[in-house]
Amino acid sequence: MESGPEVVTLRAVTTRPEIPRDVTRPRCPHCQVELELGATGEVDHWSCPRLHGLAMTLSEAHGRLQNDEVAELWELALEAPRGPLPSPFGGPNMVRFVLPWDLDEAREGEPGDTENLGAVELDVDLDNRFIWFDTGELEELPHDLPDAPPSAEEELALARITQEFSESLGEALGARDDSEVAERIYNQLARRPGTLSALDRVGRAMTSY
Repeated sequence: MESGPEVVTLRAVTTRPEIPRDVTRPRCPHCQVELELGATGEVDHWSCPRLHGLAMTLSEAHGRLQNDEVAELWELALEAPRGPLPSPFGGPNMVRFVLPWDLDEAREGEPGDTENLGAVELDVDLDNRFIWFDTGELEELPHDLPDAPPSAEEELALARITQEFSESLGEALGARDDSEVAERIYNQLARRPGTLSALDRVGRAMTSY
């Protein structure tokens, strides 16, 4: 019988002492204290010093969560209603929904998809692609599985996608329309397992906090 996800702690983190003054500092949606920027391995996150939880961007989530959960998370978030928690950045309340999880990385109903073993209620700031995890929620979700090296066909697909979006990206940045292009890029890449590392690089380049 397959076991559930390994329980881990995020207390062993590297806190980053230097944050530029012009960076928007998110606040805990529970206590409104400024979140502290840190990292666990290669995954950056913002945590509440009063231990109410932590948050990470959608692109960072690819380094911690399994690919199918990240893709479904964003799809569910786009359709979810507003919840009770305020945005860490002072905008509209975050949306709230229940994310099911399993131990594979196949999308729901696709070959290789196995039975869901649990579910976690999450809150997401859509405008900032910021995922909030109350204490203990992140530990319930399985870790990302190592990606196989991209095939030659996937490398060519990545090169084509990069070329297609390069002009659009430049135009969007000039027009301050980062979010529209970021979502278009995400939708193109999220279903391509061999290009998720490229997705992470795009997300880091376009994230302003």
